[in-house]
Amino acid sequence: MKQLSLLLSLITVSLALSAGNAPSFADLKTGWEHPSRSYKSHTRWWWPGNAVNKAEITWQLEQMAEQGFGGVEIMSAWRMYEKGNTDYLSEEFLEKMKHAVAEGKRLDMDVAITFSPGWSFGGPWVKKEDQSKVLLMASQVLDGGTDFTGKLPVPEIEANQHSVHASKTPEKLEAVVAARVAGKNKLDGETLVDLTGMVDQTTGALNWNVPAGKWRLMSFWLAYTGQTCQAQNEDPPSMVIDHMDKGAVERYCNYLGNIFYELVGEDFGTTVDSFFCDSFEIHPLPGSLLWSWETTAGFKDHAGYDLTPYLPAIWFDIGPDTGRIRYDLQNYLHEQGLDALYETYGDWCRQHNIQDRIQPHYRFTPEIVQSAGSISRPETEVTTARFEPVADPRKATVSGAAFYGDKFVSAESYTFIHPARYRTDLMDLKIATDAFLRDGISQFYNHGYFASPEKHVAPGRDMPWANRISHWNTWWEHYNHFADYVARSCYLLRQGDLVADVLIYSPQATAWSENALWGTNRRVMRYGNLAKTLVANGYDFDILNDDLMQNQAIFKNGRITINGLTRRVIILPEATVFPIESMRQIEAFVEDGGTVIALGKLPARAAGLNDFKNKDKELNQIVKRVFSMNPGRKGKGIFIPGYEIDRKPFNPQRKPPEPTAPLTVDQRTLLKELNSVVVRDFALAGNLQSDGLTHIHKKIGKLDVYFVTNLQPKAISTEVTFRVESKTVQRWDAITGSRTAVTNFQPKGSRTSIPVDFEPWESAFFVFGADDSFISGEVMPEATETVLVLSSPWELVMEGYRFDKLEKNVPALYSWTLDADTRNFSGTAVYQTRFDFPAGAFNKDKPYILDLGKLGNMAEVELNGIPCGFAWMAPYKIDVGKALKPGRNELIIKVTNTLINYVASLDEVPPVPEELKDRFGGTNPLLSHERAYRNPPREFKTSDLPPSGLMGPVMIMTSN
Repeated sequence: MKQLSLLLSLITVSLALSAGNAPSFADLKTGWEHPSRSYKSHTRWWWPGNAVNKAEITWQLEQMAEQGFGGVEIMSAWRMYEKGNTDYLSEEFLEKMKHAVAEGKRLDMDVAITFSPGWSFGGPWVKKEDQSKVLLMASQVLDGGTDFTGKLPVPEIEANQHSVHASKTPEKLEAVVAARVAGKNKLDGETLVDLTGMVDQTTGALNWNVPAGKWRLMSFWLAYTGQTCQAQNEDPPSMVIDHMDKGAVERYCNYLGNIFYELVGEDFGTTVDSFFCDSFEIHPLPGSLLWSWETTAGFKDHAGYDLTPYLPAIWFDIGPDTGRIRYDLQNYLHEQGLDALYETYGDWCRQHNIQDRIQPHYRFTPEIVQSAGSISRPETEVTTARFEPVADPRKATVSGAAFYGDKFVSAESYTFIHPARYRTDLMDLKIATDAFLRDGISQFYNHGYFASPEKHVAPGRDMPWANRISHWNTWWEHYNHFADYVARSCYLLRQGDLVADVLIYSPQATAWSENALWGTNRRVMRYGNLAKTLVANGYDFDILNDDLMQNQAIFKNGRITINGLTRRVIILPEATVFPIESMRQIEAFVEDGGTVIALGKLPARAAGLNDFKNKDKELNQIVKRVFSMNPGRKGKGIFIPGYEIDRKPFNPQRKPPEPTAPLTVDQRTLLKELNSVVVRDFALAGNLQSDGLTHIHKKIGKLDVYFVTNLQPKAISTEVTFRVESKTVQRWDAITGSRTAVTNFQPKGSRTSIPVDFEPWESAFFVFGADDSFISGEVMPEATETVLVLSSPWELVMEGYRFDKLEKNVPALYSWTLDADTRNFSGTAVYQTRFDFPAGAFNKDKPYILDLGKLGNMAEVELNGIPCGFAWMAPYKIDVGKALKPGRNELIIKVTNTLINYVASLDEVPPVPEELKDRFGGTNPLLSHERAYRNPPREFKTSDLPPSGLMGPVMIMTSN
């Protein structure tokens, strides 16, 4: 009956949320205590060579469910063995997939399916004409006054790691254009001449009388990239489709989607929650850009003029029109990508009751905010285990999800925490999780779980990236502690609406005008230090694109509202090129009383070629009006000319935490102007800039919920002022699940101040406006006085995989890495000691905390035969009050470190286990992916090992 009551409560909460209603306080408590599978940890589940059998699939899913996972994302990956593999889409593969879905359903887990082998849509069945294409250019310089007769210049195509199957010759001539040379990489745009019609269609030759001067003759060709799906080495290869061709995408969806629909379609929308598309790794050939059969013709319909004579502007500076043409082209490619891929794929998924889940960033043509808004389940990535708000792609994706339709955002998580695999521990994962939560992410896909049939780590037969969050890891049996934290946090932060004040305008039009050849570079808008400056000083933000500005923004009383979300200030970060329609909206916002702040540079040019003279004139008139002093105007435009936007290349790799850079004069000016409009939402004492204590604020019905996290390696004690008025405050701890009444808050008009003490990397939720005051769950008691330091000798027992049992007496605690005998131990070791607790010092009414001191990396404590708890976050403290007694006590501490110590000891890849050789063979991987697999793997002989074991000092503490 109790279980039925809980189930009905959860159903009621779910129905309330799906209907768009804010949950009640009682609903929030129920969801916090019993988060459903959507909020739990999910994981990418690589199937190497699809070599796992049904029994192994079941065993691994049961492992995940036991550790608190709520779902998996199946991805077919490289073959790792010489035999025993299963072809993608074979009858055997489909039987395994069907079995995985059935087992996921039994275990109450989501099952997502990657919509391709590896990633980037493609497969061995994709016909030539549907494969990925680019536009290439070849040219030669001609002397004027001569006749050119003969073959056109043809680009040389060289295969590379992204295009191993590229043809040596292009497929189709798109156009021929010539122009007079005006300098290095410059052409005289006034002399552009379209020669396409003069090419002999039979011979491909051109006869042209070259006018006086030096001329560049350019031929433009459509070519196949020859790209195959990543993480694949099957034969025949999986060819990537043309993502810009609506027909190709339709055929792809119908072929692959119908196979899965016939297989497990009855579970679409329930167990099978989504089809997944990874970040776009669609690589053009060098010096080219993505193109398709109808791109040139489609551009004319979109922009109103023929692109053909202006094609040189993609590669060369043709004068003042260069940026205008580049903008028009990329604005069209944005629309073409949205229509061909996002709309087509999304429509197929909606028609079949399944969600399209896409990472809408990096190397595809559409702008990210609108792309995220067009997806049923947008996803982002970029792991930062430090205080570093990420405007693009994280916040851009979150903003698109919110502004276009109240969607939550998931993340490919933990990909790059340490350069070495196997080094990450649960605290690392928690730090990275908090950074994601701060940016608005509320579902986590671990990167990831490797579906190896082997039970122990084999670095050469493993994926080359990320962290092994699987049964291979030393700490796997303790993962559930971290999983509980993820589930509670995601539940609470998926409710309600983000409270923020600032919109950062995306300078997409500027970027499109400056560059058309992105190559393999990530398409990331560079906001520099702006995001961190805002957040470190108590303001949150969203990213605003032109589509939202022009089509969904509502201005009223100095505020801008989009999809019910209201913001106060728009910041323009060096946005020099503007669509005139967006600039008109900027003026309307200011006239209504809004505030616009331009940083570094003012808008100077209207986007696009059509009617540009009149548009430029109008734009400059608007800029002059907006950013001039006008005492009678309700709003204001502010220009801070000295503000520099950092232009360092985007790098998603690991970076160590560091203090926030001191404010410059111009940053102080920005903050002063912001504060004149709206006070900080989250202010440290003295309005000091934060080095890591940070927040995200959600409005949930009548409640205000702040997630506060200390993303820095030092403790902080300060007073925080929250921009909320409340009569009750509670502190919710997502690690323990406890909810505690806060009694030392101070109302300050419309704000509330609370003294806070946060340990390094600690986090908590502050819930304002709760309808009761109570203490629930286990709360660590205060303990500040040291009663006893445990200096007795310790008995240490170490036994693990490929490590002979070692027993020794340890007179003083130290890191295992300092001892040659223990340096390369990975696993769980047992420390045991006995100590006398003075009877005169014992008081049963006092709390007693065991402080483990320095620890690498987590510990389970048992005192006098009574389990006391598990510590995986610094400071490593455990309540032992229920077990401590006066007189003789026996203490057992089980310490677990990471896998890197063992892996660093290896000279060669361990052989395939004997019991698996008949099934898989005995050789090492059949891989030639040099970038991913080094020989030997990069972790071998690692000298920089993290401290491991119990280093102490170990103390028993109490309160005064």
